[in-house]
Amino acid sequence: MRLTFDVLLEQRAWRHPERTALIFEERTLTYAELDRLARQYAAFLLASGIERGSRFGLLELNSTDSYAAALGALRIGAVPVYLNWRLSPPEIDFILSDAECCLLLYGHEFQETVGRLEYAGPSRLMNSVFVSEIAALSVAHAEPDRAESCDEDVLVQLYTSGTTGRPKGVLLNHANLFDLLQILQMELPAFSGQSVNLVCAPNYHIGGIAYFLFGLFAGACNVVQRVFEPQATRTLIRMHGVTNALLVPAMIQAVLRTEPADPAVDDFVSLVHVQYGGSPISEPLLERAAALLGCDFTQAYGLTETSGIATFLRYDDHRAILAPNAPAHVRQRIASAGRPCLGMRLRIVDQTGVEVPVGGIGEVQISGPLIMQGYWNRPDANRESLTADGWFCTGDVGRVDEDGYLYLLDRLKNMIVSGGENIYASEVERVLVRHDRIADVAVIGIPDDVYGESVCAIAVSEPAGEPPIQLEALREWARTELAGYKLPRTLLFVDELPRNPSGKVLHRVLRKRFWSGQTRNIH
Repeated sequence: MRLTFDVLLEQRAWRHPERTALIFEERTLTYAELDRLARQYAAFLLASGIERGSRFGLLELNSTDSYAAALGALRIGAVPVYLNWRLSPPEIDFILSDAECCLLLYGHEFQETVGRLEYAGPSRLMNSVFVSEIAALSVAHAEPDRAESCDEDVLVQLYTSGTTGRPKGVLLNHANLFDLLQILQMELPAFSGQSVNLVCAPNYHIGGIAYFLFGLFAGACNVVQRVFEPQATRTLIRMHGVTNALLVPAMIQAVLRTEPADPAVDDFVSLVHVQYGGSPISEPLLERAAALLGCDFTQAYGLTETSGIATFLRYDDHRAILAPNAPAHVRQRIASAGRPCLGMRLRIVDQTGVEVPVGGIGEVQISGPLIMQGYWNRPDANRESLTADGWFCTGDVGRVDEDGYLYLLDRLKNMIVSGGENIYASEVERVLVRHDRIADVAVIGIPDDVYGESVCAIAVSEPAGEPPIQLEALREWARTELAGYKLPRTLLFVDELPRNPSGKVLHRVLRKRFWSGQTRNIH
């Protein structure tokens, strides 16, 4: 049996009790204090009826408590379900119901949202506010014994959108995450107990929870940012001497636009390594970032189902790309997703599942220790996504060159990635088409210099001959059911949508107008 995260925290608290584990706003916790807080949460969860294997919802921004609650859950074998706080109440209701959560913990910012929820739980749904209640309530409860966990136990359940628009619960276990962190430590430079780790990705993303655990795994200091704000990010890097950060390219670009508090001070002198994902980075942005931040860069490609990582465009690749007089075939690798990370394999298959030759185009499939256990209560989705011989079908279309670099070209399913967020067209379409001024609608992703892709709705107006609804009015109407990042940024009207003989909308035809001349059909 391998090490599990509840044991890891206990060991860190024993070996390095006075080492700083977490800095959040005005609060600093040592490893001993973080372990003690996690035990308080474990006591509270047990007293609230949460048992081994129970699911409970976490609706909170990044904070000391949002991570301590998860660590407390691990101590008793419970499973935290991090909720995307950008979702609308009906979307949150669905996840709580699907996961069969019997407890919801939330932050003060979400009191209004929680008040609009309808889900009552399989037996009861207790709503508690993190900071003001739980630490005090847990004092009255005896400290629970640590459950005997094994590496196959589910560590966290994260939700990702499905092709039907309904999210699916991805089951990641201790083994998945430990293998991930061992791979990261071997692949990334200079990450150790002396590192200072900036956690600004939201906790409901695999990048948010995994990057925090990465710091715990290394015995590093985690600087937690409640929510990404570029000027504050710059300040935190300078104030705490941050050495490592995980960002998406849109975040990097936003930080580059900020101004220093003191032009004579290099705010980024401490940075050693920035990891980025969600979308590739453009060569001009990489050059500006390298000049200002003065650190190494590594790109990761992966999905929640692969514990967030499958391939790396490593820091040494970035050095080669940025080198003066780099050959053209090296410079073009900036458009790639890199090569499989240690322990992972990928293949490109055609529509019949047969692997294609080098350079051939097909679906990207991935295998290795980072592949999820499966989807929660989704046997059909498991059969569709996981092959009998252990390969995960990503739904991404790509090719691999003769040097093993993966180039992503399109998606089998019409998913949009905007600012690192996955948005499925069918989910947005299902809402927009219910508006009484829209007779028909298709949603596609179009190129966006900041977010990679943005949501574009192409609609048939109703009634015909009347002035069509305006974009802002449609966005406001849809806001009650869709998260803000899923709302269309562009609205166009056509007389009719192109369809195939069976009646399905031809999204690729609609996309062609916007992606013509692009080297890829995704950003």
